[in-house]
Amino acid sequence: MSITTSKRQIRPILLGLLITALVTTASVSQPGIALASSEPSGSHPSLATLQQDAAIRTLSAEEGNSLELLTQAVTRENDNLTFDYAKALSAGVDETFAADYARGILLAGGVVHGSPGVKVPTLSVSDQELRQSVRACLGRNGVENYWWGHQLRIDSCNTQLVIGLLTAGAGISALAAIITAATGAGAVAGTVAAAVLTVGAGAVTACNMYGRGVFLNHLWTGTPFCWGQ
Repeated sequence: MSITTSKRQIRPILLGLLITALVTTASVSQPGIALASSEPSGSHPSLATLQQDAAIRTLSAEEGNSLELLTQAVTRENDNLTFDYAKALSAGVDETFAADYARGILLAGGVVHGSPGVKVPTLSVSDQELRQSVRACLGRNGVENYWWGHQLRIDSCNTQLVIGLLTAGAGISALAAIITAATGAGAVAGTVAAAVLTVGAGAVTACNMYGRGVFLNHLWTGTPFCWGQ
């Protein structure tokens, strides 16, 4: 049996391996962190990845189970997302984890429902300002699963939300909510959200240098990296 691999499929893993090699030899003033970025020609004008001395951030079993329950509490109709916060809590999801997910859904323009006796989370003033600052979206949203890993496309608006959350120190559930709302990635969103936490706001900002959104790539080997749309 022969296997044919397109250039489009193999290019991301080759770029990831190249950047990983560059990262291991790069140095910056902050101890324990190395950042490599470049501006290759062609369809990938900006690349960035970040590698830390610690292991690449991955989902714990508890986080994975919680995100699965949160996903089950989300409905989508004509690109309109509704998150049943009360259902998530009754399913056993930690209140803080669920509230952070609700934050992401609200930032993405979704709706959060509660029930009598269950107070629905709302956006803080700073989150409202972030939401209002996002407009004139460029780029596309979507998800692809390849033999080498996952690749998500998020447009310029969702990229700004991700950068804002990373800068504010948000956790996996808020990021996963943004990614789910943008791409419909479902369970994959948590894995990519963990990868985004590893990459960090600086690298995502570098990848979005042309303001059209980014590709978020996550190899099966665990290496996360991104480039601009």
